[in-house]
Amino acid sequence: MSNDEYYDPEAEQIAMEDAYYNTRTAMSMADMLISDNEDTYLSLHDKINAGETLSLAFIIKEKLPCYEFEVNGKKKHLYLNNGIIQHVLKWLMNGDKSPSRMNIMEVDKDVDETYTLYQIKRDRQNNAARYNSTTDEFKAIYSNGTINYGKLPYTKDELAAKLDSLP
Repeated sequence: MSNDEYYDPEAEQIAMEDAYYNTRTAMSMADMLISDNEDTYLSLHDKINAGETLSLAFIIKEKLPCYEFEVNGKKKHLYLNNGIIQHVLKWLMNGDKSPSRMNIMEVDKDVDETYTLYQIKRDRQNNAARYNSTTDEFKAIYSNGTINYGKLPYTKDELAAKLDSLP
């Protein structure tokens, strides 16, 4: 280094930050929502290990399917994939606590009403489907808990016809 040049640590830090932030892309809404999926899964698994009866609400949030449940009065959202759904169903139906091997962070994305209908169809095949015509709510009632699908925009007969039409 010559006498005319000198080391400026602040300028170097600014250059490094510029390079870092200019190459980063913004996190998608879906990625932000599922970022705590592992912790949420562990919270649900703790409930399963404790033998608690689960009370789950199935919802679609930002085109991501999830189970909503409470832990210490706080709502949690566990974003779903087939492995998570199968693990939860094993507990709900049989009391099987053993976790399946799955990637908790790879969740189903860009889902629509058809995804919900397939979940309801599966519950009907498991003989757990219950439709309350007074409230227009659909629930799946298993021996170790429930999945509430909430109000559906169909009558009982319309819902049955839609489920029957699914492959």
